[in-house]
Amino acid sequence: MPSRSSPEKLLTMIHQWCRRHRTRLSWIVVVIAAITTIVFGTIGFRDLHDDFPFSTHVYLAVQLLTLDSGATEGKEVSWPLQIARWSGVVAALGAIVNTLVAVFAGRIHRYLLRRMRHHAVIIGAGQAGMQLASDLLTEGHRVIIIETDENNRAVTTLVERGVNEFIGDGREKEILMAAAVHNADILVIVAGSDTRNLEILHAVEETCQHRNPHASPLRCYIHIVDKRLDQLRERISASTTTSAGTEISFFNRFDNSARLLLEAVPLDRETIRADDKRQVHLVIIDMNPLGEALLRQALAIGHFANHRPLAITVIDNHAAEKEQGLLVRIPELHKCGDLTFVDGALQQASIQELLKNLLTNPAQIVSIAICHADSQSSLADCLDLTPLLTDHNNLVYLNLGGDERAAKMLNVSKSKDIRLVPFGNTDTACSSRAVFRRELDILAQKIHDTYRARRAADGDSEQDFPAMRPWEQLGDEYRNMNRQQADHMAVKMRSLGCQVLPDSSGEDPTAFQISDDEIEVLAITEHQRWAAARRLAGWRFGATRNNTNLLHPDLVPWSDLDEPTRDYDREPVRNLPQLLATIGYSIEKRGD
Repeated sequence: MPSRSSPEKLLTMIHQWCRRHRTRLSWIVVVIAAITTIVFGTIGFRDLHDDFPFSTHVYLAVQLLTLDSGATEGKEVSWPLQIARWSGVVAALGAIVNTLVAVFAGRIHRYLLRRMRHHAVIIGAGQAGMQLASDLLTEGHRVIIIETDENNRAVTTLVERGVNEFIGDGREKEILMAAAVHNADILVIVAGSDTRNLEILHAVEETCQHRNPHASPLRCYIHIVDKRLDQLRERISASTTTSAGTEISFFNRFDNSARLLLEAVPLDRETIRADDKRQVHLVIIDMNPLGEALLRQALAIGHFANHRPLAITVIDNHAAEKEQGLLVRIPELHKCGDLTFVDGALQQASIQELLKNLLTNPAQIVSIAICHADSQSSLADCLDLTPLLTDHNNLVYLNLGGDERAAKMLNVSKSKDIRLVPFGNTDTACSSRAVFRRELDILAQKIHDTYRARRAADGDSEQDFPAMRPWEQLGDEYRNMNRQQADHMAVKMRSLGCQVLPDSSGEDPTAFQISDDEIEVLAITEHQRWAAARRLAGWRFGATRNNTNLLHPDLVPWSDLDEPTRDYDREPVRNLPQLLATIGYSIEKRGD
């Protein structure tokens, strides 16, 4: 979703301010006109009837507010009286109009909202909806919120900033029509459960049958948590641009938290080159939805130049049971990395011994993620973990939700340099940057366009390869494949000793040369990343590709691939500097 230009954003903000204060401004105009009428009317009548007392001059001037003509009986009308007569008209008519508007304000407001265009609609005014509404307002968008709870006080602040609120159920067509969903540019559904959100989406698609066929599709962002709905999600988004004029993207705050965390503080905090013997290791404490999202994101991008698999140790009171649940959805889960599931809790002696051995092993680059939903439990585990940390393995990701400042108050050992990284903040995970993924999608789309051109050059078609469809028609699974490749570009550059900067403050990437040997090493890494992404989506090896049964012949080691297939993995490595340059990114040498 492109951001608005500065002049357009400024004009929109001015418009929002005027709309927010229009009642007050209109009455101020009436009062100023009335004062002008009385002052100039008094002066004018004094000039006409200098023999009248001052009180009579004032009385005659006040009469002008009742649309009295201020007749002068053939005498010439002075300019003060002329001003007073017309300002009296403005004051009288203004008062009448303002009164009518006040009486019929609700009807007028609803009428205008039904005809609103190019706005954003948010269904659900929980923490996620409120954050997105605030961000969209700041970016200059007009926003409508649909909420079922008329006593939600949190909405009041946004209404004062210019948000329009509808009380009702987003599954009802009348409510959607009243919010002019069919004329909107953006729709976000964060109304609670996955089932409810999907029901709202269905109602939205029916409503959008009234959308102008020449308008761009309505960009819909739907919050879905349960990974077991993946098949349903893909079926809904199989034709991303539907006949109803909607373009659907799915997100959830746990995935967003995991992605933002590993983007900001990566697992490969030290350069991992091809000859590095060390293994990157992530320990996840508590396999809740956030823990699972972190596991998936780590397995998706945790592929390094030394080709050693990412090790993940999951510690949970029901780890074995949760492992089996994952295997039902991801049959080849253990081929994505070196995974170990351990039943237990941090306070147990056996778990403490396991962590001590990991943290003191110089061949392991260990990061620990404490994912408890309760911030108090996270803090308690962090305190229990602190004595085990070493000067080398000292990175702890700490889920504190909205209590991130608590990390600064932890009384950690002064003899160790311990890095506590808070994450899991819903406001951050549901910000417009995290949900709309503008920068990421620009890069992902360029990667996709390059892939399509290469496939077309090889004589392939969209009918045989659904991944060749244009970005606007691409299913959510395939879009995510391109996004994951875009996310991994930073990992590849770090293996080359460089840091990617999201601006032009560093060196020009196109001046950076990647040798043939480095291309080959990173092509193998890219194949490992691609295979893991496929497996995480439920795919398995099959001698013949079958999109229905999720079978793919290329889910094999690099050594078993033919040269044309290997070139598909070399291509993104060769294009890495150019791709970074096309979106305005730069690089700098990395110092470990």
